[in-house]
Amino acid sequence: MTEDEQNLEILKLITSAEHHFNNLTFNVRALASTWLLATIAGVGWILKDLPSNADNSELLIDKGDLLLVLCIGGSIGIFVLWILDIRVYQQMTNVWFDCRKKYEVNNVFPPIRNDMKNLFKTGRAIELIIIYYLALTAAPLVLALLIAHWEKNSTAMYFIGGFLLLIESAIYLYSPKDQAWMKEKLKKE
Repeated sequence: MTEDEQNLEILKLITSAEHHFNNLTFNVRALASTWLLATIAGVGWILKDLPSNADNSELLIDKGDLLLVLCIGGSIGIFVLWILDIRVYQQMTNVWFDCRKKYEVNNVFPPIRNDMKNLFKTGRAIELIIIYYLALTAAPLVLALLIAHWEKNSTAMYFIGGFLLLIESAIYLYSPKDQAWMKEKLKKE
């Protein structure tokens, strides 16, 4: 096998791994969107088909409490997907991306990765992903706040409001680490 053929095989391997992890991040984001839609659909089904209180049915908890649990669970699920996406798969995608970029610089291949990095020098892509997850995690909790207000359950409103602040603060506090990581990588180049 010649050196050019070896380089091409290595490039194929890197490209394959890069596509694999990029597809995983895409699938996690699609799953997060689906999770939000399923939460909203579940809320609609509970509102439409279940009786108002547990006394008139076989339900163990009231309809309003069930709605609150569903919304909080939906938000927690999306939060876990955010961690999986940004903290695991996106980092792995970036490793393969950078590996191929170095390979392109050292060989005679076009510098596509370099040009792509120049498009996002500000780290804007990661900021948009963070905003996406902020909105997805907040939506079920805002819906839960509306339900608690509708049910006149002030204790649940305080609990959900605190939980909303906790989840959104966690995303916000981790976000600078993601942004700093991206900016550090851009400075090295």
